[in-house]
Amino acid sequence: MDNISTGDQLILLSKLLNPSEGHSDSDDDDCGAYEAPKVTPATISATPSQQKVCQTVQKIKENFPRNLEEWEALEETHNEELDTRKRPEYRISYKQEVKVEDVFLQMSNKTSATSSCEDMTVTIELPEESCDVDLMELKTTDQEIDLQTPIYRLKLPLPHPIDPDRKKAAWNPDTKRLILTLRMTRELDFLLNPSEGHSDSDEDDCGAYEAPKVTPATISATPSQQKVCQTVQKIKENFPRNLEEWEALEETHNEELDTRKMPEYRISYKQEVKVEDVFLQMSNKTSATSSCEDMTVTIELPEESCDVDLMELKTTDQEIDLQTPIYRLKLPLPHPIDPDRKKAAWNPDTKMLILTLRMTRELDFVNF
Repeated sequence: MDNISTGDQLILLSKLLNPSEGHSDSDDDDCGAYEAPKVTPATISATPSQQKVCQTVQKIKENFPRNLEEWEALEETHNEELDTRKRPEYRISYKQEVKVEDVFLQMSNKTSATSSCEDMTVTIELPEESCDVDLMELKTTDQEIDLQTPIYRLKLPLPHPIDPDRKKAAWNPDTKRLILTLRMTRELDFLLNPSEGHSDSDEDDCGAYEAPKVTPATISATPSQQKVCQTVQKIKENFPRNLEEWEALEETHNEELDTRKMPEYRISYKQEVKVEDVFLQMSNKTSATSSCEDMTVTIELPEESCDVDLMELKTTDQEIDLQTPIYRLKLPLPHPIDPDRKKAAWNPDTKMLILTLRMTRELDFVNF
């Protein structure tokens, strides 16, 4: 370093202050890999924590928003992380319409499984909410619901796609419960529920029949037969082509045909608070979920009498899958977790399984 002239030092300092100029793709790749780092004042004698910050900055640059839609999605994600409103408890159940001919004559293919249910019911507990129902904001898409009140916020991904235009909401101010009834729109529901979709308007909206392709299967075919033909064609297009696709399709079908009950559960968050956090305020922790290290999932299994060794629990960074002889719960998680840092506790008296999962969010090392 002593042999570098003052002019060379100024050029190196200019390149350091303006990283967007004069950097090739190979420089960006070397900054993220650290196998052969470029020697700069920022990398000489860098500690592991400084290298970790540099890697995070490089990752943020790669995922930086490039248009208005990406900016809005990033802003919504940040607002959810910084939202200090409570997450309410909720439970999901299923409902089906059963008529006299279904009970006594067995004229339909309906069973007690969720595959024979038309509606999904989401019951949300809001015990501390005292505002009027006009101040509650509810947004629904085909994959999730987003409920916002002055005290609570619930953004819930749904286990099945729904029709956002066919929903009902009922608020009970005495019990402080909001009950949402959502009509599910699974791909082959019309086979299990043939009574739906037989009106002229439904048949017109179901597909583009103005100029159908003439084949032996469509000549003199009724609208219901045309609908079946379209579904078969769609299945052929999405037919599995390798072993991985076959296994994924088999797992999806097993979930649809599983007759085991879906237990009730609730998700809460837990953080480790020490003496210096309470009295000296030495950390940046708040009461928000962004300051919590662990996620707690409490699952109620009131009818389960088997031993804990017969319960099967699988966890990934995005979901948990619990299977018992009576219950089955496959739950997508609101935050990514570390599957290797989990704890499970079974209480045979209260019939509750408590899972403690360590969250692994992108910038947790800054909050803790």
